[in-house]
Amino acid sequence: MFENEMAASKPSQNLPAVEKSAEEYAHEVQRLGIYLRALVNNSHGYYLLLDSDMKILYYSDSLLRVTGMVDGELLVGKPVHEIYKLFHELFYDKNYSAGAIRRLQRAFSGEENFYENDTIVLPSGEKRLYQINYKKLTSAVDSIEGVLIFAQDITDLRFEEAKKRVDAMLHSSVLPCYVCDENGDVLAFNSEIPKVFEISKDMSPSDFGEVMVLLLQPKFQPCGEVSESVRQKLLKEALQTGFAQTESFLQTKAGDPLFVRITVLRALWPFGFRLIVYIQDKTEKCLGRKELARIREQNELHLAKLNLVVNVTGVSLWSVEIDRVDPTNPKSTAIFSDAYRKMLGFSDAKDFPNVFGSWSDRLHPADAENALDQLRAHVSDTSGKTPYSTEYRLLRKDGKYGYFRASGEAERDRRGNAIRMSVALMDITHEKNTLLEAEKQGEELERIREQKELLLTKWNLMVKASSVGLWNVTFARNDAKNPIVAVWSDDLRQMLGFSGEHDFPNVLESWANQLHPDDKESAIEQMTRHMMDLSGQTPYDAEFRLLHKNGQYGYYRAFGETLRDADGKALSMSGALIDITEAKEIQHNAEQKSAELRHIREQNEYHRAKLHMVAQATGAGLWDMQIARDDPLNPANSFTWSDDFRRMLGFTDENDFPDLLGSWSDRLHPDDKERTLEQAGKHLSDTSGKTPFDVQYRLMKKDGQYGYFRATGSAFRDEEGNPVRIAGTLVDITETKNPPMNAEK
Repeated sequence: MFENEMAASKPSQNLPAVEKSAEEYAHEVQRLGIYLRALVNNSHGYYLLLDSDMKILYYSDSLLRVTGMVDGELLVGKPVHEIYKLFHELFYDKNYSAGAIRRLQRAFSGEENFYENDTIVLPSGEKRLYQINYKKLTSAVDSIEGVLIFAQDITDLRFEEAKKRVDAMLHSSVLPCYVCDENGDVLAFNSEIPKVFEISKDMSPSDFGEVMVLLLQPKFQPCGEVSESVRQKLLKEALQTGFAQTESFLQTKAGDPLFVRITVLRALWPFGFRLIVYIQDKTEKCLGRKELARIREQNELHLAKLNLVVNVTGVSLWSVEIDRVDPTNPKSTAIFSDAYRKMLGFSDAKDFPNVFGSWSDRLHPADAENALDQLRAHVSDTSGKTPYSTEYRLLRKDGKYGYFRASGEAERDRRGNAIRMSVALMDITHEKNTLLEAEKQGEELERIREQKELLLTKWNLMVKASSVGLWNVTFARNDAKNPIVAVWSDDLRQMLGFSGEHDFPNVLESWANQLHPDDKESAIEQMTRHMMDLSGQTPYDAEFRLLHKNGQYGYYRAFGETLRDADGKALSMSGALIDITEAKEIQHNAEQKSAELRHIREQNEYHRAKLHMVAQATGAGLWDMQIARDDPLNPANSFTWSDDFRRMLGFTDENDFPDLLGSWSDRLHPDDKERTLEQAGKHLSDTSGKTPFDVQYRLMKKDGQYGYFRATGSAFRDEEGNPVRIAGTLVDITETKNPPMNAEK
């Protein structure tokens, strides 16, 4: 095969004569043939052999197939850079010619072996990826006699690697997941897709794509947007940023509604990308909220759940009868829960009457208009689509304002007119103060805001949906330590990943066996102390870790109350369990950030002390200025003069030498002032930062005498090069001047 390929390779007919004997020339050809023999058998590549003048000596017929040339004689003896320019349309990168010449120069300058990957567009229009190798050929005395260029088609290899990577992402997911191209056409889906959408597992990806558009997504989303437009926007965002996520309504093939969270990730693919779409079914939680809202007025068990949530989360409830003429009439009848009054420091209806004005009159003046407008907007919208969810400040009984988050919903008649408004209120003062502190510190403000909103959203969902697991334990009359009946709600079982009594029986051991070994003794001891306290004064409010069915531990908070007989002995105990895992994680992250801030402050103090020691040792005075962008040399700009700086001029503190630019500029010698300020202006206005600030001038000291000083400084700049701060040093050089400067005022 080598002989056939060599026959196809055309030697140069027009090369200039070389000063070599026939024996030397034959030896050279034989040596070059060794390299060609090793590579030419590859049917997915091509090669070129260049002489020391960068002219083509040999080529392979496979090169003709790649370029679409018929007669290769046009190549032989031509300088290779002319060939690259001739075929510049062949390469996906239109600047390829210049890059290829640079790589040849690397080879001819002595670099041994290297390669580059390039995309080539074949005459058919197909794009292929080639690994182009460069190998220098040397003589016996190590002089460079030529370069071998060998291009290997690695397109299929890259496609195979990308396919394995995408298949791994697809089939390792426990969520329903499908893969689509950049146009949104479905290419594959995993085994979870048929389960959630109730379609045939044998359905082809293209059919699934059509079913998704025509059947599995409604024409419109509740917000009014076209569902397919929402999907295309999501895919486009993922293509641009690498990630996109939204919540949407879909449906099964049978028409059952699905409320899902859709997450799209971008994966690399030869000559483009693939999109991995994950679908998380949130239907149970969505429908659960609606169902709980429907039975709020009818179901006593639901009211008990809400009371338990109030006790643990600090959420309180109130309602008001709506006056159609004036929805915010301060005299309208309202009902405030005891927890609501307690939240504001009041005790009963005597000091906090059941009228609307008890709430509206305590709104902060800056928040009152917005809070009342939002309530009016919700009440007056007969469609019920305008939500009521807002934040405001309320005046407590102690005279201090607190921050609160309110969400609620109006009860309406058949025409949509509001007749009663029910509101849940949550004290978010601590979160607000944390946010304000973070703003002062300037550390990751946006992340903290997002965490705060996420936390508040989750609390609202918990209030609306009452996502609490309930439990009840009934004790033997004469042995409170040995319960005879334990009842776990379905919500509690689902919270831990279980489905029914068959995998989480109604016995106390079902709970005890899931306790973390480090928490078990403490958790059981807290429950026992509560039950055995005949006075009922020992509360039961405990935190511990429980083992989820998936094998992972989560943090939970349990609380409960005990029903006792006349002697105080426990008859039964009822309570609730809440998942606080994410709250624990947020608390842990906040503690870590606080530790980081303390470390940064300590480092700043350390460096400041070091700088002060250097200044004292060198006799330099330090200065620092905050810069107003519109007027960097404004005499009112905020300055910081070090104590050493002031002492150098005979001053003592900020009282006789204020932290202002004018304190310094007003003391410049008249002959030096314009030049000095001009030099400072040039340094600040040069966005490249290349103009230095190093100037000598005279300053009037407190005693009225002028001294010579040298000032140096450097500006700190933003991303556009604009100065935001400048700091530097001042050194007294009066004694170095010869002759000494005469004192003058």
